[in-house]
Amino acid sequence: MADPTDGPARLTILEEKVDVEGAREAPVRRRMSHEEWCHTARERFGDDSMEWRFQCPRCGTVQCGKDLVAAGVARDKLDYVLAFSCIGRFDPARGCNWTLGGLFAIHTTEVVFEGGVQPVFEFAGEDSP
Repeated sequence: MADPTDGPARLTILEEKVDVEGAREAPVRRRMSHEEWCHTARERFGDDSMEWRFQCPRCGTVQCGKDLVAAGVARDKLDYVLAFSCIGRFDPARGCNWTLGGLFAIHTTEVVFEGGVQPVFEFAGEDSP
């Protein structure tokens, strides 16, 4: 194989066609209205939203609002963190550092609000889609 630092060899490498047949496809995403999402959470976990449990799509850690507050998340910031950032961002002994606000979109559920669409972690539990 030619040295990739050589000019002509680099052009050859860049001109090669990429076989995307084996590439991983993006996850199938489902969209729910905010009302549907809250209704589903209440059915699974009850009326106390601090007990609603979510699973990080990267590491699988299950967490709820109470866990995040115990890890140091201020209650007034919980709406920005719950079902969006793994608890490991706040407590490195648990979970990972994942957030759905990054470059890689590995989430499978999105919640539709009046102002747009928000990616969210899946609900935790055996019957999670």
